[in-house]
Amino acid sequence: LISDAGMPGISDPGEDIIRQAIENNIEIEVLPGATASITALVGSGIETGKFAFEGFLDRDKKVRRKQLEEVKEETRTIIFYESPHRLKETLKDMLNILGNRKIALNRELTKKYQEIIREDIETAINIFNEKEVKGEFVLIVEGFKGEKTIKNSYEELNEREYVIALMEEGMTKKDAIKAVCKDRKITKDIVYKQVLDL
Repeated sequence: LISDAGMPGISDPGEDIIRQAIENNIEIEVLPGATASITALVGSGIETGKFAFEGFLDRDKKVRRKQLEEVKEETRTIIFYESPHRLKETLKDMLNILGNRKIALNRELTKKYQEIIREDIETAINIFNEKEVKGEFVLIVEGFKGEKTIKNSYEELNEREYVIALMEEGMTKKDAIKAVCKDRKITKDIVYKQVLDL
């Protein structure tokens, strides 16, 4: 399986051929080649120590927005692929859902017309409102830097049970009390009285 368009098998139908070969006991050997995602990440100027590869977002607007909501609080740098036809809409969705983060937009990497734009999402939108979008893009997006919200599977718990649940997940008692107060919008003394014996 040989390709002149980057590493086959990454967000690529080659994945199916490889899987079928393995299922049919056909020996495969992988030779390293240019990989757009890693090339873009390294040149982005955004944190490379930890990253999450998301590949192409869904074509459907609702599904795409749901996918972005799911990675909203991902602290690792996030790698996306995007087609020229959907780039502008995706950038707008990213701004609305992820906020105005650092982004590196890469196209035609290692080729004659290579282009890398390192900006924030809002500036990138303005740039592409003024110019034609050509080629597929690798988008390197800065990870979440804010304070995580608590996923509320705790709505039916009282404050004491809520603190215990958070402590079981690894929080200290002090941090759990603080998190419950913030989430329930109540003062610390109300929660503290309920968990004195913990």
